[in-house]
Amino acid sequence: MGTFLFTPLAIFIPAIIAIISWVYNAKKMRELEEFKMRFSERLKVRIEMLKSLIVFKVTIEQKKYLWDKEINNLLSIASVNFQLYGETDEQRKMEDFTGFIKEMEGKSLLSENEKERYKVLLLALVNTTLNSLRKELDINS
Repeated sequence: MGTFLFTPLAIFIPAIIAIISWVYNAKKMRELEEFKMRFSERLKVRIEMLKSLIVFKVTIEQKKYLWDKEINNLLSIASVNFQLYGETDEQRKMEDFTGFIKEMEGKSLLSENEKERYKVLLLALVNTTLNSLRKELDINS
């Protein structure tokens, strides 16, 4: 009689353990997939943020630092992207950069000092952004 009760119990307990393990594993896999998707989307928008800054940089340098409506639009796009998707230090650097650019808005030619300041502020912004991306991706350099 004792072996009769033991046999169904011996089958039932491992089955319950297997089902619980399967449910737990499925939950963890779903969480991992959601994390990957969120991380991937965040990375995409952060790269777009950096691209918008690069487009601004290339365009303003092609136009020999002459201000026009296109430059203003590109700066606005880059600034909004940094405000939406940037880290706090990136946003601060972008505000410094944007402030300098707004000071230069009416000028037809920039002095060598102003061009140098532009390059320093831009380099600081790009380096901060790249370091932040490296940290997110866990890349040591």
